[in-house]
Amino acid sequence: MYTFISSKDMAGLKNLRLKFQSVLSLNDPFIANKKVHRSYQETTLSESEFEQALIKVYDNLDPHIKSMVTWEYYLDQAKQNKKKIEPSLIAAKAPPSPLPDASQYAKVCCLRLFPNLQLDTIWERHGENHTGLAIELDTEHEYFTGSRYDALPQIFQAVQYDDLRPPFPSKQMPFPAAFSRPEHAAYEKESRLLRLLQSPDQSEVFKIPKAVIKAIYLGLNCPTALTEEVVQLVKLDLQFRHVKLKQMAVSETHLRLQPLDLADYL
Repeated sequence: MYTFISSKDMAGLKNLRLKFQSVLSLNDPFIANKKVHRSYQETTLSESEFEQALIKVYDNLDPHIKSMVTWEYYLDQAKQNKKKIEPSLIAAKAPPSPLPDASQYAKVCCLRLFPNLQLDTIWERHGENHTGLAIELDTEHEYFTGSRYDALPQIFQAVQYDDLRPPFPSKQMPFPAAFSRPEHAAYEKESRLLRLLQSPDQSEVFKIPKAVIKAIYLGLNCPTALTEEVVQLVKLDLQFRHVKLKQMAVSETHLRLQPLDLADYL
C-alpha cells in the first residue's frame, strides 16, 4: 500500500522517519461534530415503523398467549388502537449512538495508506496535487501487523465506508470514528495505522525499518529539484539502494495514471 509525503517531509524520509497526522488534523466533520442536525422528536410512526416495532412486542408474548393469537389478528387489533399504543412504541425505540468525543480523538495519530496510485483524485487530494511523493510500504511487516509499537498499543485496520454512524467506543475498538468514512468516499479504499500521540502537536514522527520501504513514486508534476533529490537518495544512500524508483505518467490509451520505471537515472 502507499502513503503520501510532500517535499517538506524529505528530511524525515532520509532518516527513515514517517510523519503521522493527528486524527483531529484530518478535519473530519463527523469527528468534530461542530454543528449537528438533531433528529426531530417523533410523535407518530409510519406504517412500516409501527409494524416493525409491534412485531417485536408480539414475538415476546408468552407462548400460551401467542398460540391463541395470530400475528395478522394481533396487528389488526393494534392498528385500531394505534393512538393508544404508539407512544409506548416510540419511547421504546433505541436512541441514536452517542456522537464521537473529539477530545478523545486528540490523543491519537494515524498513517494513511491507499492501495491504488492510478486514481487521479487520490493524487490530487493526498499527493499535493501530483507534486508530492508516494511511498510503497510492506504492510505485511510486523511494523503494521503487530499489536504494539514501542511498548504502546497500535491498530492497523481498513476504513469502513458506511453512512451510518459508527458504534460507541469499546475496549476492542476504542476509536471507531477514526476508521469510519462516508459511503461516497469508498473509492479510496483507505487503511490507517493508528498510534497514540506522544506530544500535544498535530503530528508525530516515527522511525520505520528500511525493509518496510519498497518503492518511491514521484508525482506527475514533481518539481525537478525534488526529483533530483530523490534520485540521489536512492542512488547513493545504502539504506535506500533496495528501493525501486518510479514516476507517474498519463496512459496513452486510458484516462488513468501509470508508473514509469526510472532505473535509467540510477
